Amino acid sequence: MSLRRLAPLVASAAAVALLAASVLVRAQRPAPRAAQRPADVLFFGSSSVNGAFGMMVESEIERAGYEVRREGRASTGLSRPDFYDWLAQIPRFGDLSVLRGVVVYLGGNDAQAFRLREGEYPAGATEPHRWIQFRDEARWSEAYRTRTHQFVDAFCAAGARKVIVVPPVDGDQAGHAARIRRVQRLQIDGTAGTRCGVVANPSEVHLTAAEAGDGVHLSRQGARLVWAAIGPAILGALR
Repeated sequence: MSLRRLAPLVASAAAVALLAASVLVRAQRPAPRAAQRPADVLFFGSSSVNGAFGMMVESEIERAGYEVRREGRASTGLSRPDFYDWLAQIPRFGDLSVLRGVVVYLGGNDAQAFRLREGEYPAGATEPHRWIQFRDEARWSEAYRTRTHQFVDAFCAAGARKVIVVPPVDGDQAGHAARIRRVQRLQIDGTAGTRCGVVANPSEVHLTAAEAGDGVHLSRQGARLVWAAIGPAILGALR
């Protein structure tokens, strides 16, 4: 066969091979992932939200049919806005009105000196007067109760349908448990009377050292026990 007659056959074969390779590449390419479903629930708080407790709460809420956005930041709470201010994060969370609710777990780090915000102390006050020591129980308690109330109401005003406050679990460390119980009580009192705040109260759960070794962070078993106590209140508020 002459080269002139052979050329079209070669070109045709090359085109077929190119088409086959293209089909093979497309077949091997992974199918595009479905778009992630928008969150129904915002769940945020201190480092426990990143641990066994946070994962347990997230999985159980999602088991009930909701999509959870979970965010934890170590060593944070309400006492120290100079370290990290959750209140200032409200704009970053986006449109809260599209959510079924907001779940908050803070307070395990809060049994310490309370930092006053600007406007909460007299103009020109020196640094020592911008703090309330934890041992000053009456002043500290009133300031913490008030801040809890303002914190919850700020999320309500930003559009949240429900703000579900989970006070910190007291654990089993001598001394620390008593301090955390004060925080528990004040978060419960401070949430009362807010526009959309409710409490999922774990205060009846008393964990062993194995279930909450450091008094704050829970083991998986501790997380299960706490969820059994607070789960009905959380899921009921989200309906």
